[in-house]
Amino acid sequence: MSDLHNFDIRYPHQFWFLAILRAFIPELSTNTQKGRRRVNASFAAKSPISFWGDLAMYLAQREVLVEHFSDAPGIGDLARSWLKLATTVERFTSIRIKDRPHPFVPAMVIVCYRKPSDILRTPHLFHGTGTPGIWRFGSPEFGPILLIVATELPNVPRYQWLRRSARIPSSGEDFVDSLELLSRTKNLRVEAKKKLMEDMMKIGDNDKNIDKDRAINIIQALREEFAVDDAEREEHRRTREELAATKEKLAATEAELAATKAELAATKAELAATKAELAATKAELAATKAALDELREEFRKFRDESK
Repeated sequence: MSDLHNFDIRYPHQFWFLAILRAFIPELSTNTQKGRRRVNASFAAKSPISFWGDLAMYLAQREVLVEHFSDAPGIGDLARSWLKLATTVERFTSIRIKDRPHPFVPAMVIVCYRKPSDILRTPHLFHGTGTPGIWRFGSPEFGPILLIVATELPNVPRYQWLRRSARIPSSGEDFVDSLELLSRTKNLRVEAKKKLMEDMMKIGDNDKNIDKDRAINIIQALREEFAVDDAEREEHRRTREELAATKEKLAATEAELAATKAELAATKAELAATKAELAATKAELAATKAALDELREEFRKFRDESK
């Protein structure tokens, strides 16, 4: 999971937003440029991320800058955001096409809580996308800015987290509803859910109006889910260790077998050499016997002739 450098609880709305974003986007980074060109976060995902709803496919395979406003951004905010995106697009287009890290030009997503009416009333600036709560500024192919107003998004399952992300819960009940949504969410890795629950509790611990009993029940259910996952991870870890030990024993056995085969081959070679030596000795003995027989025969003839 990514390390978020400006994850600061002193800015609770931004903290809440980045915590949710990090849970759904493992590639998320906040280690962006410093000074006026710094954005809240950025990511580059190879595959669509369901968190973005209808924008998921569009935001894949490109660098995406993310800006967050806990209220409604103004014209000045938009201008600064546009300059940040322009700098990133300029850097991207200066790279040779074959060397570019992503196939598509960078884009920016601005997520805000309230609708920036003045900006949206300006002619020829932002255009609707067909999805309530989402507007586009600029060419879809060449560095667009996508404005997402959380409170204007459709109240449907695929936007539940995005609708809740722009601002901390407005009440204790709203906070517990967020916990319950976390408990129901199935498309998050358990590690991400665990971290998000911890981050959410940093906000919820300061709210005295939370229904403690309901919150405790949800947290207990989440912890049971985490415990099951931890047990499975531990079993998987032990299985991996056992497999590694078995492989190590197998490698040692195979090495021992190879050494035994080499020893057997050496013994066979030695036996073959001994047999060859024995055969040579037998041949030499036979030759010696033949010579001896021949000598005896000559001696017998000599003796007979001497009588």
